[in-house]
Amino acid sequence: MSNARAHPGAQLKVVILAAGKEASGADVELMVLQPLGSRRVVDYVVENALQSVSSGDLYIVVGQRREELAAHLGPDYHYVVQEEQRGTGHAVLQVYPLPAGFRGDLLILYGDTPLFRPGTIRGLLNRHRLCSAHLTLLTAVVDRSLPYGRVVRDAAGRIVDIVEETDASPEVREIRELNAGGYVVRAQTIFPALERGCLSPRNGRARLTDCVHDLIHSGLRVESYQIYDQDEVQGVNTVDDLVRAEFILQKRLYRPRRQEEQNLVSFGTGGWRAIIGEGFTLHNVRRLAQALANEVTRQGQEKRGVTIGFDRRFLSDRAAEAAAEVFAGNNVAVTLLAEDAPTPLITYATVLKHSYYGLAFTASHNPPEWNGLKVFRGDGSLLQDEDTRQIEVETNALAPADVVKIELELALASGIVRREDLTNAYVDAVESLVDL
Repeated sequence: MSNARAHPGAQLKVVILAAGKEASGADVELMVLQPLGSRRVVDYVVENALQSVSSGDLYIVVGQRREELAAHLGPDYHYVVQEEQRGTGHAVLQVYPLPAGFRGDLLILYGDTPLFRPGTIRGLLNRHRLCSAHLTLLTAVVDRSLPYGRVVRDAAGRIVDIVEETDASPEVREIRELNAGGYVVRAQTIFPALERGCLSPRNGRARLTDCVHDLIHSGLRVESYQIYDQDEVQGVNTVDDLVRAEFILQKRLYRPRRQEEQNLVSFGTGGWRAIIGEGFTLHNVRRLAQALANEVTRQGQEKRGVTIGFDRRFLSDRAAEAAAEVFAGNNVAVTLLAEDAPTPLITYATVLKHSYYGLAFTASHNPPEWNGLKVFRGDGSLLQDEDTRQIEVETNALAPADVVKIELELALASGIVRREDLTNAYVDAVESLVDL
């Protein structure tokens, strides 16, 4: 996993509880290491954590088969061992000796709850800080029965209790506001409470929710941040849960705004596409062009260069020119088509010019408010998933200062960028293959 930037706000450390025993069957991987989409269950939780802290401020509580988890995630994080499975509160307490003198907040997440959106975590942290709360928890109002703790409020809407389903009366079980399993709490508040012992009346295990119950009743300021997407609360503890989580990810994949809230470049089927002015911006075009230029340079293919074309969508021509400026700034030769062109023409031109990459600024069949980019190899084929994932990671790590470019006029004058009209050549090539 990559090292994220440190959060500029108040001091924060993240604890991920991943010491549970659950696995999907005998002699198979831990449930948190099961494949989910293109990654593993725990990877989504770690990714959410790294948007707020650096890897050095991330503590992962591990238990049985901890070597497998550490081998997958890598050495960048603090691994804290919970030798005995004595509850989630006991698991958090294992972190206590490590951040010596820490007086900030802890964000506590569960390793088997991978579907929180990045915006949800940001909203939780933001509300906690703005309300100067001692404890802020994630809640969700759902329309179906789920085995989660119920959030009990008084007439004024203040949280007065968290009751686990196993401890709840029939009346409390009718409550549809659930404790979703994410907390921000002051370290100076949670650790003393855990040391006092927040034990379940049922089995004597130190559950985190029992500690939260005690904090609520101690008169501290307790706030909540509500999730509105019920899918986010789906945990992964069984094979059936894993199937449901996979379906939720598939639904998100086909929701058009899925990545734009973070201004990320994300490839889908056939390339990158986003709403113009939100995700599709010249800033993102330049970052993506820089990542592609970096790969051309690494492969020593600057002279083969790239072919860039565009269709008639809004900003397609400007995006093509912006990309050309970036490739030129990196000493990568560019063939820039002189007029708008369909994708097959751009593919043909890429092969004809023997370019390393072909770029087609288009959003194909998507509505007119969309635009995007298709990237081809020199033989006209689309990039493979592993290639696009690498490009995504590199693009999204780039800041504006990382982009190298020169003005288009200078690039054209120097010859590093050449405008060419290949329409007639394309038509001739098609006619040569078709009996007219």
